[in-house]
Amino acid sequence: MRLVNTITLELTEFVGSNLPQYAILSHTWETDEATFQDAQAGLLRAGTSRGIQKVRNACELARDNNLDYCWIDTCCIDKSSSSELIEAINSMFQWYASARVCYAYLSDLGPDDSIDALAGCRWFTRGWTLQELIAPSTLRFYDKSWAFRGTKRDYAELVSEITSVSESVLLRHKALNSIPIGRRMSWAAGRQTTRIEDTAYSLLGIFGVNMPLIYGEGQKAFMRLQEEIIRQNNDLSIFLWTSICGNKYRGILAQSPDEFKCASRIDRQNVTPSLENPEYIMTNKGVRINISLSVGPDGLLILWANHVDDGNACGVYLRPYGDGIYVRANPSELAVAWFADVALELHSSETVRYLSKEVDPGMAYTIDRAMDNAFLLEGSLNTREYTYVSTTPSSWWDHDRKLFLRDWTRPFVAFHIFKSDWDNTMRDNRFIIAFGINDDRTPWYSLGSHRRNPGLFDAAMRGGLVNVEFLGSRRGHAPSSKCIQLERRVTRATPKFTTDQPRVVEDKWTTTLTVSLATKTFHGHKVYCLCLEATQPVLESMRMQG
Repeated sequence: MRLVNTITLELTEFVGSNLPQYAILSHTWETDEATFQDAQAGLLRAGTSRGIQKVRNACELARDNNLDYCWIDTCCIDKSSSSELIEAINSMFQWYASARVCYAYLSDLGPDDSIDALAGCRWFTRGWTLQELIAPSTLRFYDKSWAFRGTKRDYAELVSEITSVSESVLLRHKALNSIPIGRRMSWAAGRQTTRIEDTAYSLLGIFGVNMPLIYGEGQKAFMRLQEEIIRQNNDLSIFLWTSICGNKYRGILAQSPDEFKCASRIDRQNVTPSLENPEYIMTNKGVRINISLSVGPDGLLILWANHVDDGNACGVYLRPYGDGIYVRANPSELAVAWFADVALELHSSETVRYLSKEVDPGMAYTIDRAMDNAFLLEGSLNTREYTYVSTTPSSWWDHDRKLFLRDWTRPFVAFHIFKSDWDNTMRDNRFIIAFGINDDRTPWYSLGSHRRNPGLFDAAMRGGLVNVEFLGSRRGHAPSSKCIQLERRVTRATPKFTTDQPRVVEDKWTTTLTVSLATKTFHGHKVYCLCLEATQPVLESMRMQG
């Protein structure tokens, strides 16, 4: 770390943690700033530019505070060295936090302007000055004539109103890492940087992360920042943003801090116990997370983020893409509900899902068509008599809505596997419901078990979709409904009466599962509905001599 000697105006380099006490300058850059090369050439003493005069004034303030050193970003970093620039940017928040005092020079605050004019100062609109406001314990404001106008503590309420940064953070009464990530992101909304990558790089210290700098990568820098935050945090509020670009679908990551403006008031609250301490990681398929979802309006799914805004739980709308991948749907708005009701709305069990980073036009087209002529499973998947096991292929099965989506390949075939632990009469107590669409676009479905249609059942157990389609479609057009009968047999002894010998009675219970196919409209899409309906078990008693 290089510091300017406030007496000699020469640079001194310090290595390691053994640093002297120093002041630090926060300002907005002008066109004639002092440079590292100016400092090396001795121009900090002899130069006449406004930038050099700014350095001298900052050093004079430091001397008045009995500080021998001052750090100024324009001349203390050799920006021709990429390694030094990377180190400086990754260390800058800590450098501001470690300074004895920070001087915030407001070059557009006139000496006759009231303190209320702070809100119009350019210093409050720049990306880099956010960390320079938050990090220092002592920050003093100076106007364009270098007249002292007050401290951050003096104007904490006004500064909080201007920046949305809470007073407790400004005054260090609350640890920065205790603030939700989405809320911290909202502080950067509306701020500007000269280079687009600096929108991300200027926030490294706010989130306590480090990453390499790649100037020229554009908006990818902000995507990388979010990925790095996700690697080190499990705060779901990083997903609480709203789109400003009007897309119908988006990936789970925001494009800029501006999209977090909606998160300026959020607070963490344990809305759903399953998400109290969630674990998720970034993979090449997207964010991998094990969560439950709610079903929202228009068939959308909702991921609740365990944060509230004014007592209302906040979440994001999702839509499945296939292969366990989900995208943001209706990204211009957040899902909102009274937090006490959210736990009651959770529709599905915890399942591993992938939240896609980005959405390309091809994905959006597929998502829009996926519900057209999909197969909806209507009725209970789990009863006393039978339970749902799995669906093949699983990649397009939307378990939350019990909907098998279309990937629009030809031919189209799938099957559900159920089992009946209740039925104790079959060698294999599983059964299947196979379904699909023929080349002529007509739907079919068929049932198979160890007793009924065993060829189809065996093909499904081997996972052979081609054989399932061949055998199932041949039987799949008629009748309009099909049945599977489940049986349970229980033997018991009857009481003894007079001279009669005790008798052993076998109770036979039967239930009939009926599956029918119908066409219906599901959230504006034509779908084929496989309706499951099971009768109440019927008892038949057979007496046997004991």
